[in-house]
Amino acid sequence: MATADLHVETLYYPHLAKNAPHEETAQRVRQSASALLDDAWRLMEQSHKYSDEQLRWFCTHPAAPEHLLLQLCDQGRFLSELGHRSGPESLLFKLADEHKYPEAILTLAKNMYLSDAVPTDQFVEFATRHRDSDWMMTSLAHLEPCSQAKEQAFLQLVTLSKDRVRLEEIYRVTAQEVEARTAIHAERIQTLYDSREYRVWRSLANNQHVSKDMLQKLAEAKDVKCAREIRDRAAQTLRRISLQN
Repeated sequence: MATADLHVETLYYPHLAKNAPHEETAQRVRQSASALLDDAWRLMEQSHKYSDEQLRWFCTHPAAPEHLLLQLCDQGRFLSELGHRSGPESLLFKLADEHKYPEAILTLAKNMYLSDAVPTDQFVEFATRHRDSDWMMTSLAHLEPCSQAKEQAFLQLVTLSKDRVRLEEIYRVTAQEVEARTAIHAERIQTLYDSREYRVWRSLANNQHVSKDMLQKLAEAKDVKCAREIRDRAAQTLRRISLQN
């Protein structure tokens, strides 16, 4: 089967899989596309008639055969295309551990940090292997982890980083941002507001426990990053409060 024929059958795969009315239907779409691409690749491989363009097309298709993706990764081919994929996980680990591909490292680390299904030990082992990745460490510092155990594990890695001061500051602001979403005590809310951190203000702007006066100030925010988003959020919160009264 030629790649041109594959386009006809699989062009709308992402749309169908995403918008199927039931998960069972979406799963059947994914399985059908995967089986089709797998059969097509085997025929092309047997005939030895395929181009780099066709291989690149396979690399970017959501249902591409896992064994083909791993084979290309082993050969060091199309790493840029492979590195932009969200999976399969086996490919991401190979890209991260064997090729030190930054996007794969970041994707895996974030998934592990945020997922309750991933044991803390597994996260620690992976993050420790790649703790020299500034992109990974910086991104994790911006995130709220799924558990306190993973949070403490990450902070331990931060203490070992040559960029410790910057990472600790990012983490500090992240903690304030999380707190600002649900803070209820006026004194604490004022302290968070006085930080003038745009991420903290953005959270406060959504918090209905914030006073109307402070929300009005946030609705008029200027000269701060994400000022428009802060203003819009604060205005929406004021409207919600008005409708409740």
